[in-house]
Amino acid sequence: MHKNKFLLVAFLVSLASVIWLFGDFVKAAVVAWLLVLVTQRFAEYLEKYFAASRWSIIERGKLILTAGLLTLLLSITVVAPLGYLVSYAISRFDYQLIIGIKPHVLSSLNSLTWVSSATRLKLTSGVSNYLAEMSAGEHLKQLWGFANGYLKNITGGVFDLGLVIVFFFLFHWNRHGITSFITGLIPLDAAQKRTMANDISGTLSIVFMTIFAVAVAQGLAFALLMMFFDYNPLLLGFFAAISSVIPIFGTALVWVPVAINEAVNGHVLNAIVITLYSWLILAFLIDNFVRIFFLNKISRMVKVSYKVNEFLLFFSIAAGIATLGFWGVLIGPALIALFIALAKALQSK
Repeated sequence: MHKNKFLLVAFLVSLASVIWLFGDFVKAAVVAWLLVLVTQRFAEYLEKYFAASRWSIIERGKLILTAGLLTLLLSITVVAPLGYLVSYAISRFDYQLIIGIKPHVLSSLNSLTWVSSATRLKLTSGVSNYLAEMSAGEHLKQLWGFANGYLKNITGGVFDLGLVIVFFFLFHWNRHGITSFITGLIPLDAAQKRTMANDISGTLSIVFMTIFAVAVAQGLAFALLMMFFDYNPLLLGFFAAISSVIPIFGTALVWVPVAINEAVNGHVLNAIVITLYSWLILAFLIDNFVRIFFLNKISRMVKVSYKVNEFLLFFSIAAGIATLGFWGVLIGPALIALFIALAKALQSK
């Protein structure tokens, strides 16, 4: 008994030490493992397909082939849109446009007819004096500071994404060994372990695949609309897809500014069309009916012994994003799924 307690304490201390040592990589590793759980059923299908091959080299390398193919698909899905976004931003960068923003700002302030002349005069005078105090060198210094901060964030994000992709490949390649090791540490019977694993993996698959399907549908729908206006449909479609993950605001973070821009430039009819289309198709039709369709379709494909309440999922995603950033979309529901699975295991004892 004392020996078991000693081993447990020693293991926990060792685990805490390992987490501390690899602290900078823990979140990427957790996200990668959750993505492995999400794609586990696809991996099982691919492994069976490669195992049935007539070529012995393919049959023997089914694990690494499955891991490589899924990693390639993940990389294309994530890296391709981000690569396009970065290349577009670099190609459209214009320092002269930034310098020339002063007359545009002053002109916009002078056109504010709903404020008094004295207020407009104070606003234009204050902005003009502030901009006049900055020399070209100061402009460049501020611009460099602004760009440097964003470059650091982008570099950190790219590094984390690269780690997730590397861990995803390694974890999928060694998925069976890792799963056996983890389940061997859990002091439950085999049936409970299988139920917990299936419930957590199934819930994550349902949540993530539904979110992904809805994001793609909303991105394509908004990109289709933007083809009829003077905007970049691929860029705004990508932003609409990303913003659809954010609770409460969703795609309104994209289509509302576009509609406002059209209204400010005098294209009131365009603003009305964009608003009505976005609200009806994106916010109402896709966010409700299409989401339910995908949820039911995926739920039938991925069977779990319980269903997480949709409001609980909503708040877990919101809390995950607020606490952990973008990857909280996956980690938040995972923690809820783990909590419910453990609660069900305790109830069944």
